[in-house]
Amino acid sequence: MRRIEQRPPPPSTLTDSEALAARRAIAEFLDLPDEQRESRRAPINEKIFHNEPVREALNQLFAGKCGYCETTRAGPMVVEQHRPTSNAGGSRKRMPHYYSWLAYDWENLILVCQACSQRKRNQFPVRGARAPVMAPLARVRAQETPQLLDPGYDRPERHLDFTLDGMCHARSKRGGSTIGTLDLNRMDLVEERRAAYQQLQYRIGDGHDLRAVIEALTELDANEAPFVGSMRILRYRLLSAIAERVSHFSFSFEDAQHLIESVLGEAREDDVTAALRTLDRPERAAEAAATPASPAALPFTPQIRRILVENFRVIDRIEINMEAIKRESSSAAALMLLGENATGKSTVLEAITLALVGADKADTLAKARDVEPDARRGGHRGPHGPTRVLIEFHEGPPAELFVGPDGKFDGTREPRGNVLAYGSRRYFKAGRRIRSRTGGPKGLFDPSWTLPHPDLWLEDLGPDRFPEIARALAEILSLPPPPAAFLKQDERGVYIVEGELETPLSRHSEGYRSIFATAVDMLRGLMGGVDVLDAQGVVLIDEVETHLHPRWKMLVVSALRKALPRVQFILTTHDPLCLRGMGPGEVQVMMRDPTNRIGLAPDLPDVSGMRIDQILTSEHFGMQSTLDPDFQALFDRYHALLRESRDKPEVAGEIDSLRKRINERQRLGQTERERLMLEAIDRHLATRVAAGPVREQQDAALEAQIDDIWSEATVEAE
Repeated sequence: MRRIEQRPPPPSTLTDSEALAARRAIAEFLDLPDEQRESRRAPINEKIFHNEPVREALNQLFAGKCGYCETTRAGPMVVEQHRPTSNAGGSRKRMPHYYSWLAYDWENLILVCQACSQRKRNQFPVRGARAPVMAPLARVRAQETPQLLDPGYDRPERHLDFTLDGMCHARSKRGGSTIGTLDLNRMDLVEERRAAYQQLQYRIGDGHDLRAVIEALTELDANEAPFVGSMRILRYRLLSAIAERVSHFSFSFEDAQHLIESVLGEAREDDVTAALRTLDRPERAAEAAATPASPAALPFTPQIRRILVENFRVIDRIEINMEAIKRESSSAAALMLLGENATGKSTVLEAITLALVGADKADTLAKARDVEPDARRGGHRGPHGPTRVLIEFHEGPPAELFVGPDGKFDGTREPRGNVLAYGSRRYFKAGRRIRSRTGGPKGLFDPSWTLPHPDLWLEDLGPDRFPEIARALAEILSLPPPPAAFLKQDERGVYIVEGELETPLSRHSEGYRSIFATAVDMLRGLMGGVDVLDAQGVVLIDEVETHLHPRWKMLVVSALRKALPRVQFILTTHDPLCLRGMGPGEVQVMMRDPTNRIGLAPDLPDVSGMRIDQILTSEHFGMQSTLDPDFQALFDRYHALLRESRDKPEVAGEIDSLRKRINERQRLGQTERERLMLEAIDRHLATRVAAGPVREQQDAALEAQIDDIWSEATVEAE
């Protein structure tokens, strides 16, 4: 950890009119009556700090490294608040709206790696009282005693120590708490630090070349040096040990960089080597043990990086790469699978689920022999290799699943995370109030499985925990902001309050209740002993559009990701409305090639800026148009004749007739130039291939033809 001595002025996106309006919105929210405020989350506009100007400014400030651990390797860096924007706390004591009013404060923003982000979550324990709501950051810092070190305010050298083996040691209780919360001695980070320290140790050598030692230590003045914060602590300890041997004087940490030459100027080789040996162990003051992070009741779930499915039912080989986070957001990355029926979408969900839960659990969900390719079940006739599913993560070892010689699942035995999976049929029996557990992954494999009744678990929560769940449910159900609507619970059950109207959930439609029950089961399975915003895991949902009104279909993905920002969602759908909320690279289309083998469509465009009709007619859904079937039949015949026209000149008359009929119903091309362009495009659509080099050549030829038409029209106009 390196102390940030001075920040430049904040980027304009943190101070412009939109940012000021966002700050006012938070202040107004925090001023609402308790009942309305406690059941909703503060309105945080992530676009104000998740943007390129802020990211670039922080990247320069932190030299492209994590502000906590100084790594550059643990996944992409994210913009986060040191003091979290919701549910700040430690252990079970949480402050639901702390520190939302500091969400856009430049001094509170930090660049963080994925590994530290997943471990820190919303943890922010404080000794003693917290500052009052809406207090400015300067007062908050002055009044509070947080247990997590702030690289923008604290002095790490007073709380942390390091040794040449790469280990981090605590000098204080705050240092111990920071080490425990962020897991600063995780294996890969220790190895990375050790390698950097060995380079320094190699350059110092036996102290024979003092000029080389001076040069190596002086280079640590540059913030870009690897692990420069911890290296400066080692430099200070090294110089202090040499000074004690040669001159018996001491100096401050801040003075170390100015005393390198004067201290080493009096040193001998044995002084340097003896001082270097002291860095093999922590200083005597470093006796405070690392405080473990607040325990999570559920397993740590790293973000999925790569999915490989081979010879699994109808699938020969599918490989999908995933990012750790959604771009310009703090939400975990998601994956949406599209494709016609029988292209293996549900099969991929099942393969991922079985690999994540581990071989022991997988045997209780499916029969291993049933997942092997079989022509009778839609698989190819072979030959085929062994069944294999590999899930790689942005951190930690992979999860692997295959079929053993005994006909059972083998591979990674233990679960690699918290996994929930739901099939396309998601409902609960309204009259069946049996106290049952969440199904976990069972719902994806058992079509007769029903959701547990949501009321029983909600009743058990009590008044202390219900507001936390209500805040997440309000996001998932896309309720309008308070005071327009909020959730309420009393002895009668759970209600949605809209103005003067209180509607019990039991009175809502079956579809609404089904969505509500699914959301409750999801929250129940993910939160365990942690806060909902801290919950980690993987949720797989087949045909996510089931039971949803079109308005909800457009909101469902964004709502789920906002409610559970650290959860990875892997979904399937047949509805283009559900692609709202998906970013670049997060949508994949499964398709069969001419040999009937399943693969992924290449080079898909980004759906985020496309209209629904454009998505339907793009490669994502492959429809020729959104026209009615009779009109589409005219286009199909028109394109068929265009394909034949080179070899059959006699079809030219029918082509002209069809073109006139199409133009009568859909008038396009008002000028000769436009008509020529449309004819060229029609001919291209009729003859182009699906993909590959030939498709690229055809596309390039079309562009050249359109350019020629445009140029000729321009010359004529002149």
